[in-house]
Amino acid sequence: VDLRQVAWFPCARRSVTVNVVAPRVPSGDRSVVTRLPDIGGTVRTGTELARVAGVRLIAVVADTVFYRDLRVGDRGADVRGLEKALQQVGAISSADGVLDAATIRAWRRFDPDGPSDRIRVPTLVAVPARASLGATKVRVGEVVKPGAVLREVIAGAGEFRCEVPNAGPEVTPASVTFKVGGNAVETASVTVRP
Repeated sequence: VDLRQVAWFPCARRSVTVNVVAPRVPSGDRSVVTRLPDIGGTVRTGTELARVAGVRLIAVVADTVFYRDLRVGDRGADVRGLEKALQQVGAISSADGVLDAATIRAWRRFDPDGPSDRIRVPTLVAVPARASLGATKVRVGEVVKPGAVLREVIAGAGEFRCEVPNAGPEVTPASVTFKVGGNAVETASVTVRP
């Protein structure tokens, strides 16, 4: 006898949201939103997320914080994160943790109007892997203040959390069929909390 139980339980997908914010623009320039790509596209290192007064906000797929302009000779976690991201998209061949002129030239592929001696921190937006362009919060032509949220970048963690009442120790990955959008997906782990 093959006994099967079919049950439906609410599940939520974990996701991460990164706010793309307006940078400070050069003094004398109006802080006008001049470009916002359509929502839904996949975000990779080099994807332009927005443009304010000519300043490009460019995605860098990295789990680091960019907090300073980067110049030749700089070292640190921010340099490593940028180099690894550029290496993954084939813009540079190696990442040694020391910013050199070749890395700055490689970055120019994404920010051609930037200064030749440094990478400006306002252009660097750290985003998680497997992200997509989310909702826009402003419109092209709108004047914004520095720090105003322009748009969201959404990254799904690929994990669902489901609450199953009265689950016992007999609930294991092998005993569960998990479907998303009608398609069965692998159940990596089941945590039972009595």
